[in-house]
Amino acid sequence: MKDQKLSTILSVISMICGILAPCLVCYWYVGMVFAVAAIVLGIYVQKHFGKNGMVVTAYICAGVYLAFFILLVGTMGIYYNIIDLHK
Repeated sequence: MKDQKLSTILSVISMICGILAPCLVCYWYVGMVFAVAAIVLGIYVQKHFGKNGMVVTAYICAGVYLAFFILLVGTMGIYYNIIDLHK
């Protein structure tokens, strides 16, 4: 019973961190912390207690944030590189 309660609590925390990550896109450093926390907690829960829907939700939301962040940084890098080439 205690393991099931711990699994549920950690899954909910992981899901909340995963959902908050994309919401904090304006504060990218805070969103990154939440995304990494969601993934780490999700891996822990999945490894010790098995897979559940909340962990999958955390993975999806954190993955969307990380993909958006990588796309944004890559686009900014290309943009600034083009600007420097035309000076």
